Amino acid sequence: MGVHLMTYVTRVLAFAASLALGASTGCAALGNSPTQSSGPIKIGMVTSLTGNYAPLGTNDKLAVQQMADGVNAKNGINGRKIELNIVDDGSDPNQSVIQFNKVIGDGAVAVLGPPQSTADLAIKPVANDKKMPTISLGAADEQVVPVTPHMWQTAPLSSQVAKVCVDFIKSQGKTKLAIAMLYRLLATKRFRRICCKT
Repeated sequence: MGVHLMTYVTRVLAFAASLALGASTGCAALGNSPTQSSGPIKIGMVTSLTGNYAPLGTNDKLAVQQMADGVNAKNGINGRKIELNIVDDGSDPNQSVIQFNKVIGDGAVAVLGPPQSTADLAIKPVANDKKMPTISLGAADEQVVPVTPHMWQTAPLSSQVAKVCVDFIKSQGKTKLAIAMLYRLLATKRFRRICCKT
């Protein structure tokens, strides 16, 4: 695994653990029962270990497990070990919602979302309804725009990536572009808006 990917995954896992600790402390300060105040920090991960997105999900799982093992080998976070609950959504957004609810029911205090935007968009309303801190690993703008209190995203927005690509194409003096396939109509409309700006 490359150094940049390791650093990225370390930051994501540290952020998830910080959310978990913050949520637990915040609940206690407000007089509510914290989900966890001692013992391991339970972090859920809904990912694609089978189906079309398995190459992404499998590597996400390996990276997160490696980071958790590294943190736990150094006595965890404030003496608390990280306990991962990694579940497979089969690359199906409907299963993403089911598995998301499962890890919440199993006691997760934060969740790392699936590697594809369609699944992240499916769990977004549940994350906000259940007030579950969720880090989205997909890239669709709609995951975080408009901003909601319980879902964050680690990847650049797809509109940001599209703009950089279009700016590069224009800088090369190109005026026409052929697109073999775009996954979603919404992405096509967004790309046209960016492409057609002068």
